[in-house]
Amino acid sequence: MPQKTLILSLVLSIFWYLSILQGQESPISKEKDSLTLLLKQNDNKDVEIDLLIELSMLMVNDFDHIKAKEYADEAYAKAHGRNDQANMGKALIQIAYVYWFLEDFKTSLEFDLKALEINEIHADSSTLAYNYKRLTHDYCDLFDYDTALIYIQKAFNVHKAIDAKKDIILDEALMGYINMHQGDYVEAEKRMLNVLANATVMEDSTTMAGMNDDLAFLLELQGKLNEALVYAIEGVKISTKCNIPRHMREGYIILEKIYVGLGKFDKAYETRLKKDELEFELMKSETLIKFTELNKEKEILVLEQQNQISDQEKELLASRSKIYKIGAVALSSILLILAFFLRQLDKNKKLIEQKNTSLQKLNNTKDKFFGIIGHDLRSPITALDSVSQQIKYYTDLGNKSKLHNLAEGVRQTTDRLSTLLDNLLQWSFIQSDRVPYHPTQISINEIVRENILLYEDVAAAKEINLCDEINGEYFAFADKQAIMTVVRNLVNNAIKFTEPGGKVFISSYSDQKTVLEIRDTGVGMNAKRIQQLFSLKKTGTIGTAGEQSTGLGLIICRDLIESNKGRIEVTSKLGEGSSFKIHLPKSE
Repeated sequence: MPQKTLILSLVLSIFWYLSILQGQESPISKEKDSLTLLLKQNDNKDVEIDLLIELSMLMVNDFDHIKAKEYADEAYAKAHGRNDQANMGKALIQIAYVYWFLEDFKTSLEFDLKALEINEIHADSSTLAYNYKRLTHDYCDLFDYDTALIYIQKAFNVHKAIDAKKDIILDEALMGYINMHQGDYVEAEKRMLNVLANATVMEDSTTMAGMNDDLAFLLELQGKLNEALVYAIEGVKISTKCNIPRHMREGYIILEKIYVGLGKFDKAYETRLKKDELEFELMKSETLIKFTELNKEKEILVLEQQNQISDQEKELLASRSKIYKIGAVALSSILLILAFFLRQLDKNKKLIEQKNTSLQKLNNTKDKFFGIIGHDLRSPITALDSVSQQIKYYTDLGNKSKLHNLAEGVRQTTDRLSTLLDNLLQWSFIQSDRVPYHPTQISINEIVRENILLYEDVAAAKEINLCDEINGEYFAFADKQAIMTVVRNLVNNAIKFTEPGGKVFISSYSDQKTVLEIRDTGVGMNAKRIQQLFSLKKTGTIGTAGEQSTGLGLIICRDLIESNKGRIEVTSKLGEGSSFKIHLPKSE
């Protein structure tokens, strides 16, 4: 559900709640009234105990633990007063259940063990099996799975003796759960699959949904994510179709975890939204019940005081108004919390998208890096190995002319290796965000002069004219070493891709920023090549004199310029040369 729709739904719900507060009674309230009436009209002592235990259970489900404990204690007191051992055992189990629901597992265990002392002598089979099962839950929650397995096996044996088919299935499901926590995944999966098969035959949707969730959790624990995904999807499908909110929520939780493990972050995010929407609907339902309970108490108060003086009536009306106001404030608070929660979800989605982009970038970087090592770095090393053998051969022959040519080849190869290693080191620093950034006011003229001196011999060897066309003094606010690296790469590229007899022009001018342009009369590029110029996917190209290129240089230039708050602009035409413009800030 979109964010705006959820918020609108909640706003409408506020008015809906307030409009139906008058006269509507919750199902739990109706059932409580019915049981209370039966209790007043009842003369049978055994039925009285059962009704008190049912009322206690109802209050647990309504999260009224104080009332739940009161009803259970009353049941035990009445049974104890008559020395009714069987009903004392039942009441003690219910007291234990109240403590268990409050997550006081040690106290729950104490009462269940007291109940067992009585029930193993006086209780019927069903009550005894229930006592065993309650002890199983106690020990599971106290992480004593070995003892828990002993008690669930006892419950299973009792249920098997009385042929309680559904209870047998549920016992085996609990055994599978315990096996899983004991680390016996094979036995756990075997039991869970058997339970799922039996539940399917019996068309027991609740157990089917639960077993699919448990199998998904078990397989996810073992790293079998694709198998787990099948069960998780099926579990959610069944619980949604049969409207079983508890299993729907559990299904969404394990499904989201599996999607994250598989790297399907969009699917994980969609699942999280569905879970949050479900919890929101459940929250609305629970809030409605609480408000209608308040309304019922208010109406009773009105009836009791109908014949009292008008001042008391006014006070009652004021109380009613206060209740409405409290309801509106409470629901408005829920609205604010929900809005904040949805904003957090939106932030989480953007974070996931950023991480996906970052991971993709890292993968591209890794592929390019290994490609360079596998080809561009290995080739010159192989060449050097071959040259070393030739040097020995021609030394033995005393052929100085060949040795001179080989020495020149070694120089060119080592120059190429040096440039490649420099680029790789510079690139690795950029990728790990460790590039030094110490901006100062730098002279563009000085940087250009140094690079012209550096490349004069290289340009002369190709009969290329380096032309300094800068008129005036120009300055930029940037890291000097970074800009030196950029200009060095661009001048080197211009010479590399210009035919002998061509020209490389270096100029500068000022507008909103300081602009340095390096333009050549070289081979140029088509539009497709320009688009791929700063991409890791492109391959290196060969210069006009066979010079090697990895394609890293321009990527380094782009990253260094951007880290200096500038930008690079490229224009080119095939056969007519290329122009690279660097735009840098003039001042801090």
